[in-house]
Amino acid sequence: MDTSSSNIYKNLLTLSLSFTLVFTAYGSLQNLMSSLNQVQGLGVASLSCIYGGLILSCFFGPTLIKRLGYKYVFVTGWFCHCIFTSTNFYPKFYTLVPSSILLGLISGAIWTAQGAFLTCLATKHATNRISDKSSEAGESIYQLIVKFNGIFYMLFQSTQIWGNLISSLVLHPPSVNSNTTTGSTRVACGAAFCPYEVDHTLNATSVQKNHVETDVTVYILMGTYLGCGALGFALTILFMDNINEKRCNKKTDVGVINETSVLIADHDDIERTNHNQNDNEAGKHTQIKDLEQSENIFLSLWTTLKLMCQPSILLLTPLFIFSGAEQAWLFGDFTQAFTTCTLGVSTVGYTMIGFGVSGIVISFLTSRLEKCIPRLAMFIAASILNIGVLLTVHFWQPQSETMWMFFLVPVLWGASDTIWLTQISSHIGINFSANKEDVFAIWRLWQAFGQMISFAVSHYVCMNTKLYTLMSMVVLSMVLFIIDFTLNKK
Repeated sequence: MDTSSSNIYKNLLTLSLSFTLVFTAYGSLQNLMSSLNQVQGLGVASLSCIYGGLILSCFFGPTLIKRLGYKYVFVTGWFCHCIFTSTNFYPKFYTLVPSSILLGLISGAIWTAQGAFLTCLATKHATNRISDKSSEAGESIYQLIVKFNGIFYMLFQSTQIWGNLISSLVLHPPSVNSNTTTGSTRVACGAAFCPYEVDHTLNATSVQKNHVETDVTVYILMGTYLGCGALGFALTILFMDNINEKRCNKKTDVGVINETSVLIADHDDIERTNHNQNDNEAGKHTQIKDLEQSENIFLSLWTTLKLMCQPSILLLTPLFIFSGAEQAWLFGDFTQAFTTCTLGVSTVGYTMIGFGVSGIVISFLTSRLEKCIPRLAMFIAASILNIGVLLTVHFWQPQSETMWMFFLVPVLWGASDTIWLTQISSHIGINFSANKEDVFAIWRLWQAFGQMISFAVSHYVCMNTKLYTLMSMVVLSMVLFIIDFTLNKK
């Protein structure tokens, strides 16, 4: 791989744009699944299958990356995304569930490769600046990883803008207007919403009739999404360089950078990085060195399981799970219980655009303010945002007269979600650099577990219970993270 700065940024932009195109389709479709496919919970069932498969794929994700390289993991993933989108032309249990499982089985490798590839590019860029004796901005390796994550998520979070804008323009009243179905049967919306009550009171035949009347609209929407996936597939094949984990670590290990004193960072950054390398790697990561000597999938599974039992990973596990559950709540529960129930499915796209806008803004700010705002403060800010939103919607009675609230909730949730994503990714990239693929896989595994459980029980649990559960998870996650942060700092 050409390690010039221009080529590194080319790969960074290719990675970011391909994810943006593919997840423009997937993200918007995920927002609509619980609303378009309400009967017998088909929408949330298919989403649960995706994240169930993702859990399994996280175990062999690192091995798949070693065999295929980052590029062809993405290419395979984008092909599976296109298959999933195609089955939504005819959404039935026997079409959606198999394609969902297939997508889930590659998704763990996709997200593991994304985090590792991004870290790889950042460390290669740092190595270049060492060789060139460049002291541009005096950035430490940690700050470079945060910067690259900020660039990636700034583009990635825009998927909520483009995808939801597409769905809002294509779907229009009275297409699949849930306000007429639920409203006529007096199903409670908001915090009092119970999904299973919809099944008991909803006239399934009327819903099916309504879906037939909108087949052309749905085909246009899915065709647009399929085109986005195909573009992401082509972009990756044409412009991304293929490197594997061994080639990445050979010249870009953070320890090598430290030995040459090239981080050109302030003294605290150097001390913190060296402390993590010297003290933590010996205790946390020595148990995975055998993975570097074998690509056996069973050895990879065993190594990942052993790493999951390490104290530092155990303390981070509730946070990993919450990072998935909080996304599932917004995409599956809020859109159904608040927006669709009150205003209709055609409004979902417009309200969720705010999620993408706030994500872009926060991604940009975190990449610029990392030197000024401590990492712990960022985590605390995200948890306060989450708890504030959950308390607000608990007491809010959704009505068309309070339209602004339907936009404000996704905006605030998008801000907190972006902080979780960028800061967790950066935290792993710098503290677990010796085996980043495995720890990224563990993060995505537990994140998928949180999403899978949330979608699986979504059809059977009322909104009030979900709100209490999420608030408890926020508090527990932050208490354990602060303990881990304090122990590592010492």
